[in-house]
This record gives sequence, structure tokens and C-alpha cells, in this order.
Amino acid sequence: MKAKKKVGSVSLWDYVQSHKEKLKADALLVSDTSMLGKVVPSITYGLRGLNYYEIELTGPARDLHSGVYGGAVPNPLTVLTELFAKLHDKNFRVAIPGFYDDVAAVPAVERKALNALPWKEQDFKQAVGAPSYHGEKRIYHCRAALDSAHT
Repeated sequence: MKAKKKVGSVSLWDYVQSHKEKLKADALLVSDTSMLGKVVPSITYGLRGLNYYEIELTGPARDLHSGVYGGAVPNPLTVLTELFAKLHDKNFRVAIPGFYDDVAAVPAVERKALNALPWKEQDFKQAVGAPSYHGEKRIYHCRAALDSAHT
């Protein structure tokens, strides 16, 4: 299998090619993460991932219009949206029982160090193209408040 060169990492590629023996390893981990700035060392130790699913809804054999059948049979789309709505509570915390059982608390000293980083809400909003951010009250890119249940 021929190795491929990553487009924007020409100098890294050249270094790796000329130091193959020195860099010999059983595995390589590539982390596509962010940095707070060019002179701010960054270590990412927790990311959220994505899951993709295809959902097929089935229900009655024909349309059940509200005039005659309204409310007599659950609408599959309504059931599905109710399921999605129950995945998080009103504070955007995951509502699946046991989901947080193995989540470690962030020590106070680490929380203090994270909150001292030069993170700016406005820069974050601009980077993601959103007017604001919200979600579970936890460390969000080093700054948002921690969820009180995990302090």
C-alpha cells in the first residue's frame, strides 16, 4: 500500500520520510483537534463523536387523516420526535440512564488551569459561524461552567 501525503503538511511529510527509522512505531494516532493559539500548547483529552443511523418508520397501511381517524392511531413521526426529545433534559444533559456513570470528575486544579486559558467566546462564535453556543453545562472548549453534578 502506497502512503499518501496529507495536503497541508508538506514539511511534516518530508520529515517523516527522512526519519523513518527514528519514527518507527506500531501505531500512529492522528487527532484532528483545535489549538487555542499558535503559542498556546494544547492537549485535547476528550471529544464527542458522531453516529449515523438510518431510521425507517412504519405505521398504518394507509394515511389516516385527522377527520375520521385523528388521534386513534399513533403517528410514527410523532413517536420518533418524542423519542429524540427525551434524549436530553431541559439543561441539555443526556437523559439516558447510566450515561454518566463512568465520567470522571474534573479536579479543581485542572478546572482552574482550563479556565485560565486565553479562550474568547466571541472568537468561538465566529469560528463556528453561530450567534451563540449552548448545551450541557460542562467544560465547553475550556470555558463554560462545569455541570454541578461532576464537580
